[in-house]
Amino acid sequence: MAIIKRETTVAVKSNDLWDKLVSDPNIWPEWLTPLRGFDETITVSAKAGSSYSARVGNMSAKINVKEATTGKKLRWAAGPPMMLAMGTGMRGTLEFTPSGDSTKVNLTMVTPMMFAPMMKMMTGLNTGDEMTKTIGKIKEVAEA
Repeated sequence: MAIIKRETTVAVKSNDLWDKLVSDPNIWPEWLTPLRGFDETITVSAKAGSSYSARVGNMSAKINVKEATTGKKLRWAAGPPMMLAMGTGMRGTLEFTPSGDSTKVNLTMVTPMMFAPMMKMMTGLNTGDEMTKTIGKIKEVAEA
């Protein structure tokens, strides 16, 4: 497994950060840079068990929400539907740790060893670069 971690601190309280970034999945493409959009408008808040058809880079994909704890943690699995069915998709975790009026944000992506090169070949996206861009967009969108 390859593990990619990024972190930042934002000048926003964790529950407000959750409301701004996570609760409405339609906002995710604004900060989750590999995500180009969803195939439909999502009408419910993010919650465990939700599944969304999406575009990751130039590829059709699924995002399955594994955990959504308000103000604390979002965990998901993403990738082509067939790969997810085989348990070989990417697994992401976004964690918020409150610190006064700020929040420490940790972003972790776990991929099977050959998944990142395969994703680059299929989508043109470099997973490490995208996670660096994503953590920067989190800070930018949160503090706007």
